[in-house]
Amino acid sequence: MSVSSFTETYMDLHKGEYVFKNDGDNCIFYGENGCTIYEARPTQCRTFPFWKANLKSQYRWKLIVEECEGIGQGKLFDSEEIDAIKNQTSQTPPGPDPESINPPE
Repeated sequence: MSVSSFTETYMDLHKGEYVFKNDGDNCIFYGENGCTIYEARPTQCRTFPFWKANLKSQYRWKLIVEECEGIGQGKLFDSEEIDAIKNQTSQTPPGPDPESINPPE
């Protein structure tokens, strides 16, 4: 599958960046038994829930904990590990230019 085809099928443009499409409240790759692409998941998923936006305040963290049943279920990360995770830059290719997929009318 080409990058353009994958992007058109599975990605949405949000604030100038590509993100996975959702199926209701869940990622389209989240099935009955969890993530269906877990071993190949992109940095966006590997760094969740330690995104800078989720760590801005205790209130934001509480909101994300209520949304995700997996938080608190796995390995306990120390503050140094969390800092390293949240400061990772995306390794996911940026995808094609949005205008090449949806040219302006």
